Amino acid sequence: MTTRTVISLMTTLQMLWLVLIWWSGTAPRPEKLLPLVLYSLVAAVVIGCLPRTALDSLKRLQRALIQSGPRVWGCGAALFLTAGWLYASTFLGWPDELYVFAAAKIVAEQGIGPFFDQYEQIPGLGQQHPPLVILLYGFVMRLCGAELIVVRMVSLCFALIALGLTYRIGSELSTRTTGMVAAVWFLCMPFFFRLAPVGLTDMQVTFCFVLAIFLTLQLVKQPSLWRAAFVGVCIGIGLLCKYTMVLVYPVILLVWLGSDRVRPLLPVFAIVFLVSLGIFCLWLGYAMQEGIFAGQQALLSRYAKNMTSSTKGRWWLLQVLVFRLPSGIGVAHLPILAVGFWHLLYRRQRSDYLLIGWILAVALPLLLTLPGPRYFSPLFPALAIVMALGVRHIAGDVERVLLLALAFASASLYLFVDWPHAAGGFFTR
Repeated sequence: MTTRTVISLMTTLQMLWLVLIWWSGTAPRPEKLLPLVLYSLVAAVVIGCLPRTALDSLKRLQRALIQSGPRVWGCGAALFLTAGWLYASTFLGWPDELYVFAAAKIVAEQGIGPFFDQYEQIPGLGQQHPPLVILLYGFVMRLCGAELIVVRMVSLCFALIALGLTYRIGSELSTRTTGMVAAVWFLCMPFFFRLAPVGLTDMQVTFCFVLAIFLTLQLVKQPSLWRAAFVGVCIGIGLLCKYTMVLVYPVILLVWLGSDRVRPLLPVFAIVFLVSLGIFCLWLGYAMQEGIFAGQQALLSRYAKNMTSSTKGRWWLLQVLVFRLPSGIGVAHLPILAVGFWHLLYRRQRSDYLLIGWILAVALPLLLTLPGPRYFSPLFPALAIVMALGVRHIAGDVERVLLLALAFASASLYLFVDWPHAAGGFFTR
């Protein structure tokens, strides 16, 4: 597949995506769509006609960034946080964010005791999620002020570290260039910047998820009990952020079973599981004693049953598969993702099995139980790495493809900055 073909496919899919949003009636400001269509077409033409010298400059910049020191990366992080602060200051956010903010405000203004006294009655939290992220938000708000922008910046910091960890995992599984390109693809996904500047729990669990995988890859190379305990603490903290962190266990098992030293590594991986479960059991014991976990278990079971046995649940699943997840990944990115998956299945290297296992371990359980679009956030770094691997097999100037992805990402930023709903109805007309 050539660069020209990929750019044509990406542009066509971007146009179709914008037209579908207009036709479905989900956009709160449909007058934005025509300018975005024109902008996308112009961006595709301009990027497709860029001279060779400009692309060579981009390649030199990429090599310089890979070889640069902490000061350059620190400047990049500061730039990311500054841009994120500007976006977070105007972004309307998600409906559940108000519940999270109200709960964190209780911690900041009244303390931990009143927070847990009201825990079961807090909408969107007490019946679904563990408390650690809310406690973190509350402590930061106590220091920095009880403002929504404070919790949004905390989430943005976790998103920045998740980007860095995506780069590190991509480097471990392939090359540093692949890792950097994976971070760019992750950044270009609409769901990244829809979740990064929002005070929810998704960026924290994504951070813990990718950190646990990265630390496990290091543990296999240099096993020690202290490293194993650290991985266990990371997983345990993730479980206290959101229950979907449990899906990291199959990925950790794949890393272990895919190594050349399965039996010698048994003690350190036993430590990982014991420490993580020990931390989680501290919360589980309290939640069971107070009757919190029984309510959460009942609600989550009801959600799962509705998804598999009701017509409404199947219709929701269809929306997620056809519209919301592709929109979250970036519809224009789907050709790159398809090329990446094809080469994973063709090569069948150990790292390829790990990526496929990572994707399946997250996607299948959620699709069968709780396919809320943002619950899939731990999946997106793996998809970004797959796309980074796929773009290497495109003949021609892949820099054009990355530039077009960044251009389309900016269009999505503009579209979603004042989108008042989590995703909108699939068809509202």
